[in-house]
Amino acid sequence: MENISLLKISDLISLACLVQGLLLGVFLVARSSKKKPSFLMGCFLLTWGASFIIHVLANRGFTRENPSLFYLPIRFYFLSFPLLYLYVKRLMGELSFKKEYRHLIVGLIEFVFFSALAIFLPKELKVEWFQDPAKSIYFQSYYLTANLFVIYYLLKIFRLLKENEERICAYYSAVEQRLFSGIQPILKGFLYLLVQSSLFLIALMIFSTKIEFRFYIYLILSFTDLVLTYWLAIFATKQYFIQTEEKVLMVTKEINQEIQKRYDDGFDELFNDIIEAIAETKCFKQKEFTIVDLSSIVDIHYGKLSRIIKYKTNSNFSTFINKHRIEEAKRVMENKARMKGITLEVLASEVGFKAESTFYNSFKKFEGTTPAKYSKKLS
Repeated sequence: MENISLLKISDLISLACLVQGLLLGVFLVARSSKKKPSFLMGCFLLTWGASFIIHVLANRGFTRENPSLFYLPIRFYFLSFPLLYLYVKRLMGELSFKKEYRHLIVGLIEFVFFSALAIFLPKELKVEWFQDPAKSIYFQSYYLTANLFVIYYLLKIFRLLKENEERICAYYSAVEQRLFSGIQPILKGFLYLLVQSSLFLIALMIFSTKIEFRFYIYLILSFTDLVLTYWLAIFATKQYFIQTEEKVLMVTKEINQEIQKRYDDGFDELFNDIIEAIAETKCFKQKEFTIVDLSSIVDIHYGKLSRIIKYKTNSNFSTFINKHRIEEAKRVMENKARMKGITLEVLASEVGFKAESTFYNSFKKFEGTTPAKYSKKLS
């Protein structure tokens, strides 16, 4: 009885993953636009959701009655996450399909392989391979390899996000909507899911595991996948395309180059000029202030300006400007008469912060306390 109940729950979760993936996938493909390029995310959800068809067929006994169904080319484990990788690249404005199509080759090979099995493998062999427990290790090896492949692409996406953060922070002072922070916890969830699934597969290949234990593990993994898939779809509906200007890429390239003749280039003197110009103009109060804006004020090429800031402060442009904003906020907070007429939210906006949360986080980072506690100490 317990096995039957677990099977029903497993079937419902697999069916939910299938339906959710297909419906959300179609929805995102249909509403894709230049501002919200969700087409590739929709393709990811479609292929990821379709991969649960086999589980639904197995849970309902269809594969047991007709083992040929087990070999249908509806697994897309080697295609789904390369599509997610290309989606993230598209959001960053870096995607050139002519250069990136190679990421889909392994997924296409997977499709052709299972198509060949479904069409050309004799029915007797399909039944034998499906029913013989000794042959299950081949399928377990396939799933384990697929998991490792997905983990590899998740790590590639994390690297993409890190590179994006470096160049955005080197160019912009307001970075809140440009860092794709919303997708990172989802990717971490998928990474945890795949690691746990891989360990479970290894355990199955090495040890004899009770059927109840397998069901419990599968239920947990499937439910987690259901939540992460929905969460990822919600992210895609809200995420806009971020235009990455060519200058952003050039600034990052300049920073990553080896800095030579630092003192010969007069970095110390130039840095003092930069500080004086910032103090005089209060340019950091501009919410969308960029390194090119500062470059025009101090008359220093933005590439060289990036290297000076990196060398003298060991930080990026965003952190450098936010430090000046916090210092300005502290000066205002020390003026008790001035602070009586404004809130901390208004203060954050006045000194150049686009988001109040960034103001609080930056203040805590530089001062080790919150703006409210700091203001209270001055009272």
